[in-house]
Amino acid sequence: MSTPVPVQRTAAALAARERRVKDMLQRIEATVAELRHRHTEVTFQVVARKAGVSRTFLYENPEARKLIEVTRERGEGASRPERHHGSEAETAWRERALNAKDRLKTAHAEIRRQRSRMGQLLGQIRAWRPAGRTSR
Repeated sequence: MSTPVPVQRTAAALAARERRVKDMLQRIEATVAELRHRHTEVTFQVVARKAGVSRTFLYENPEARKLIEVTRERGEGASRPERHHGSEAETAWRERALNAKDRLKTAHAEIRRQRSRMGQLLGQIRAWRPAGRTSR
């Protein structure tokens, strides 16, 4: 007898979720390794942004949390002197610049979306206006 469809769908959904979690954990591990290599502070916020995962995932997933906390417990990150990239202030400015760049990218996307919507609405107004009538 074959497996019922809902059970198959549930199994497929669970397998897909497991693959997504493994992918996110690999990205987190690579991000932590990169930050350690650059001697940059390893924080939940920085890892979440660079790895493309949510901070909630980092806090709630035990493996992800462990990857970050182990690095922080070893003293790798903020307390280590930077050898290649200057002072701690330079690191802070670099992080602020990256954050500002991300926000600017988001703002530009929103502006493009709003301009597109305004164009659509103006087109609707022009199509609605009776022929021969002009605005003042």
